[in-house]
Amino acid sequence: MGGCAIYQRTGDKLKVLYVDLSPGGELAEVEEHLRGGAKPLPEILPGGKGYYFKDSSSNTNSVYSMLVRDETRIMIQLEIGAEGRDNAADVVALMKLIAPKLITDASAASSSPSPSVSAKG
Repeated sequence: MGGCAIYQRTGDKLKVLYVDLSPGGELAEVEEHLRGGAKPLPEILPGGKGYYFKDSSSNTNSVYSMLVRDETRIMIQLEIGAEGRDNAADVVALMKLIAPKLITDASAASSSPSPSVSAKG
């Protein structure tokens, strides 16, 4: 589990994109955002549910997305989108690309037994 941020190369070096994989994903949080006007993600993983939305108050074309499956969530935050692009479609495409690998690997890692240490005497 962890996160990755990408920053601008020049100027103020603002965060452009952030991806976070973490435990504790709850379908109730997804449902709350959907009721609040977020759009549902297409089915990306069996048993997974997610949303995305454009930040209407942003002047940087920001788009946010989250997908939850079991107790794992992946969030993609496009803080500074490209002018003239469909940034929401870009975030959904990125989610389709990386979520199956990251969530599947995270679920497998969390369900596998922890290595045991044996004392030799």
